[in-house]
Amino acid sequence: MIKKLHSNQRMSKTVIHNQTIYLCGQVGNAEDDIKAQTLTCLEKNSNAIRRSG
Repeated sequence: MIKKLHSNQRMSKTVIHNQTIYLCGQVGNAEDDIKAQTLTCLEKNSNAIRRSG
């Protein structure tokens, strides 16, 4: 079974299939350095995974 979360007509931010969570692209703030961008991406991924249950 495929479960889509936070979807619109074009895409889903999160898709769950066979106990695997797939996330759409996560990006940091362009004006931040690479360390801050990485931390932002990791935080966004953690939040998306947490929301998916």
